[in-house]
Amino acid sequence: MLDRVREAVFSSLGEQVVDARVLDLFSGSGSLGLEALSRGADFVTFVEKDSRALKTLADNARTLKVSRERYRIVRGDVLRSLKKASNEEQVDWAFMDPPYEKGLIEPTLKMLVDGNWVRSGGGIIVDHSKRDVIPEGEGWSLEDRRVYGDVAVAWIGLGGEEGA
Repeated sequence: MLDRVREAVFSSLGEQVVDARVLDLFSGSGSLGLEALSRGADFVTFVEKDSRALKTLADNARTLKVSRERYRIVRGDVLRSLKKASNEEQVDWAFMDPPYEKGLIEPTLKMLVDGNWVRSGGGIIVDHSKRDVIPEGEGWSLEDRRVYGDVAVAWIGLGGEEGA
């Protein structure tokens, strides 16, 4: 996620990230989850399958001197990881930065909602190509969408269809 886009996302979240539990899916270098930790999040779970990205993520966490008690890194495919993981504790925010235009947004949203991963009052934020469409689904609605050049960010609310 571009720095200016990440800044806009966290400015919009404000204090909602303080003491939050966060899920950073398709985490790459970990910029979203690490930013959440720097802004007071309690704990972040990163999920990423690319070994080079995982190395960068671990290096970034060390460079920033983030305590290992404040995060967990899961190596694996996001959809498979969510399917096999036991959701013992819901998160407040789920960040998604899937590869653009690969059809991963809808199945990931469905898995998050069906698995009850995000607690009431929280939400899902999706970084995506402006060409990607955020589908409507049972259990979630598109609350806001902002475009920054070729990139867009969608804020997904939980609990029903748009306008419900």
